[in-house]
Amino acid sequence: MDRFTITVQAGSGGTVAPPGPVTLDKGGSQAFVFTPAWGCELEQVTFNGTDVTDAVLRTFAEKGSYEYVVENISCDAVLGVSFGDSPIRDVDRAYVKANKDNGGFVLVDVRPAEYYDGKSFTPGTVAGGHIAGAINVPLAVIESSSAADLAALGIGADKIVILYCNSGKTSRTAAEALVGKGYDSLRNYVGSMNDWGSDPAETVVIAGLDLALGGEDTGVVSVDVPAGTEVRWSITSGAGVVELDSSAANPVGVRALGAGEAVLAAAVDGIAGTECTVTVTGTGSGDGGSGCDLGFAPAAVLLLIPLMLLRK
Repeated sequence: MDRFTITVQAGSGGTVAPPGPVTLDKGGSQAFVFTPAWGCELEQVTFNGTDVTDAVLRTFAEKGSYEYVVENISCDAVLGVSFGDSPIRDVDRAYVKANKDNGGFVLVDVRPAEYYDGKSFTPGTVAGGHIAGAINVPLAVIESSSAADLAALGIGADKIVILYCNSGKTSRTAAEALVGKGYDSLRNYVGSMNDWGSDPAETVVIAGLDLALGGEDTGVVSVDVPAGTEVRWSITSGAGVVELDSSAANPVGVRALGAGEAVLAAAVDGIAGTECTVTVTGTGSGDGGSGCDLGFAPAAVLLLIPLMLLRK
C-alpha cells in the first residue's frame, strides 16, 4: 500500500500538534492544531505552497482553535506555519484589577448599554452591571467608528486598551476590529463578566437613581440574579441621604431623606456584590413631580413594593 509523509515546517512563536513528520496510508486524513505562544498570533498556513490560512481562521471562528485537516492524501506534502507578534494579548482578572485604574490604561465594556447598566444580563452569566471604572463602547460602535471618533469616546490609541464582554469572545472580536483601525496595545480579558461576577469578593456597578426631595421622592432598584438567590441591601455611604424599605430584599425601595449622594450595596451569595449610587437633589419643600429614575425596574416590579410602604 502506498504511504505518504507530511512534513511540518513551523516558525517560532507557537506550536503545531502533531509536530510532524506524519506518515499516512494513501487516502488517509490528519488534523493539525496550531497554538500561538502568549503575545503571538497565527500569520499564515500553507499546504504544498497553497495558502490555506482562511480555512484555518474559519475553523477558529467555529471551534475556538486553529485547525487544518489534510484529507485524502495522495502524495508527500509540506505543511508550512508561521507565527508573528500580536497586538492582542489575553489577560486574566488579576491583570485587570492591577491596571484598570492606571492612567495609561482604559477598560472598555463592549456589551450593549443595557448590560453595562445592569438592566439586563445574559442567561449563564452571574451578574448584571459593569466593572467599576469601565467605559461602555459597544462592539457595533467600535466596528463602525473611526479611530478619531473612538478616541473622543475614551478609547485612545495612546492607551493600553483592556476589553471585556460576558465570555471574552465578543471582546476578542472588538480587539481585532481595533487592530484594523491602527491600535497596537490591546488586552482581552478572557474570563470577562463570567469570571468577574463569579467571585463574591468582587463588585459590579449598576445604573444609579436620581431622586428629588420634593414630590414623589422614591425609587426602586433590583439586581438580576439566579432564581432563589438571596440579596441583602445596605447603605455603605451617605447616611441620612436615603432610606431603604426593609420590607423587601430584591427589589428594594429607596426614599430620599437629604440632599447628597449615597451608595447602596447588595451582597449576593456566591456572586459579585453590586453597588448603586443614589443622587438626591431638591429642597424638600413643595409638591413637584417625581424625580426618580425607574429605568431598570419593570412595571411589574413596582407593584411588589407599594409606595405607601416607603413613606413615614
